[in-house]
Amino acid sequence: MTSDEITEKLIGFRKKQLALARHWEQIGNKDLLQFIVDILPASLQAERCGVFLVNPDNNKIWMVSGTHLEERALFASVDGSIVGRVIKSGEPVEVKDLEDKVGEHNIAGVKTGFLSSNILCVPVFNQGRKKVIGAIQLLNKHRAAFTEKDYTTLNTLAGLVRENLEEIYERQKLVTVLSDVESHIHHLEKLMIKARRKKS
Repeated sequence: MTSDEITEKLIGFRKKQLALARHWEQIGNKDLLQFIVDILPASLQAERCGVFLVNPDNNKIWMVSGTHLEERALFASVDGSIVGRVIKSGEPVEVKDLEDKVGEHNIAGVKTGFLSSNILCVPVFNQGRKKVIGAIQLLNKHRAAFTEKDYTTLNTLAGLVRENLEEIYERQKLVTVLSDVESHIHHLEKLMIKARRKKS
């Protein structure tokens, strides 16, 4: 195969790679997630709701949708946050009196201007319940503690949004693979340029 043929194949492969990346960027029904976080607080007498996803490559957690917040407005760590504790353990967590506690919720409060007083957070499992891929949390229950109904509702929603979140979760993996492929293509192009210079 000549260098021109290799170049042509690389260009073709790059076009396919970019098209695939654009396609995967659009996957995920985020309108559904946003609808949930917009209506859920009012129906459960709380102030806000957030849907979080863990990045499989670096274990960082980011917000997919949140009440009055844009996607990726908040990031959290697996080890230092409430949502991280839920993702790590696979168990629901309820925390009260947050205004008296120090943690990542304080950083989020400074960033968003929203102060949390109590949180109920439940895990979102992948299909087959083999891995926790994200979490849903409800913040600042009005005038009362979280109830069994709140637990049940959040767990039901976790099951309903599972497929949607799993698509976004898998997309993250593909984006990493495509980034690696891009690096390899770039390296090959450099080698080809060097080879042509040596010939000329």
